[in-house]
Amino acid sequence: MVYLQGTYRLAKATAAIDRQNAKPYCFQVPQGALVVINGFHREGSMVEVLYAGRQVLMFEEDLLQRAKAVAGPRAHGKAS
Repeated sequence: MVYLQGTYRLAKATAAIDRQNAKPYCFQVPQGALVVINGFHREGSMVEVLYAGRQVLMFEEDLLQRAKAVAGPRAHGKAS
């Protein structure tokens, strides 16, 4: 397990799962998108990230392979 935290830009489109509605659904976050990882909430091999104002789950391995850290806000607790 690796500890990721901060703002990252995706170098390649990456799958995410949105579970905020009654029925979870999977979608692709596009290449070039910014995601904020707070590093606290995990579900197995997935970590919670903030993308486009909503909390979604992404595979940690995908983030390690496809995301590059950028200067930006660091999330502490709940991202806003």
